[in-house]
Amino acid sequence: LAARRPLGRAASPRIPLPAGAPASPSSSANAAASNAASSRTKPSAAATAAAPTTTNDAAPGDRSAWFQAWWPVAAIENLKPDEPNALELFGEKLVAWRTASGEWVVQADRCPHRLAPLSDGFVAADGGSVVCSYHGYAFNNAGRCVSIAGSTAAPGSAAEATALGSARACVRTLPARSVAGLLFAWPDPESAPAAAAARAAATPVPLPDSIDIEGGAFLPLSGRWFQRDLPFCLTEFQANVADPAHAVFAHHGVAGFDATTAPRFSLAVCDDRGRAGFSLRQAMVDPSKRGSYIHFAPQLVYYEPDPASGLAEGADAAGAGKKKNSRGPGGTLDTHLIFYASSLRPGWTRFMGASVVTDRATGQPSKLASIFGTALPAWLRHVLG
Repeated sequence: LAARRPLGRAASPRIPLPAGAPASPSSSANAAASNAASSRTKPSAAATAAAPTTTNDAAPGDRSAWFQAWWPVAAIENLKPDEPNALELFGEKLVAWRTASGEWVVQADRCPHRLAPLSDGFVAADGGSVVCSYHGYAFNNAGRCVSIAGSTAAPGSAAEATALGSARACVRTLPARSVAGLLFAWPDPESAPAAAAARAAATPVPLPDSIDIEGGAFLPLSGRWFQRDLPFCLTEFQANVADPAHAVFAHHGVAGFDATTAPRFSLAVCDDRGRAGFSLRQAMVDPSKRGSYIHFAPQLVYYEPDPASGLAEGADAAGAGKKKNSRGPGGTLDTHLIFYASSLRPGWTRFMGASVVTDRATGQPSKLASIFGTALPAWLRHVLG
């Protein structure tokens, strides 16, 4: 079953698991496979025997773990493709705009001339620059000034070249990528632009390992991301979504949660990747219940159904007088929950979430569930869970 499921890309190279530790399908695959491999074999005995048990590779006060990383800034479906879009990340005001070729650009939302917000401007008719609405300064996708509307210098003259080429006339431009319907940015304000770009180019965007959300088989998730800005800090959000115990109580009566039937379970760390994150295994006390692997990275938490769980009969197995649930004991579907988040500023977090329904027997996407989910408006999908 596990070998038939496609793999996504890991947030960072996985460390081998300690000897005897239960491994999630995703973690095992990353420890044993090359970039081209798709099977989920367990690491060798030699590898696990020599494995560290835990790591913490971030020095005290080291901020690179936060800034030298890909962070989601918006679901692309919520951005206006023909206008500048105001964004925020770690307290920095940003602007996102799309070029004529379809490339998304993320830059500081501040014209270097008089510090007016570029998000109040417009995208040039040729799609090659964003234009400040204050004095008409225009900047290309690299942040270089390409036009000064009020300049008296003759076009093509040395004076114009000097004005446009001045470092003071440039806009800070962040490395950006659009992946699976989300726009990611690499903040890194403390590094030189070339160094930040090189580091970003060498770092993969964090994606779930258990499903390939980039591939067309699962749809590009366009129209399926639920986005909301929440009035609490990123660490509080992370603690909530990585904690499976609170959900049925905090969301009782919403999106299918029922606190009166809260299951009992145990949690254990099965993969520690240092500052890149960790994975937990949620094992249900009732063998008929479906367990999960909970994978955590600073900007991503996702729930991967445990394919080895929920196969035995138990106290809550479907039986006389009970309505069979396609996602419950003896069911045919599994749900993968994907939670991306980033810090807008102190006390505010942007959350982008989606769910992917797969066929339990094959691990492949459920076409009916995908079509049904895409056809519904975002607010109704959230209510229905």
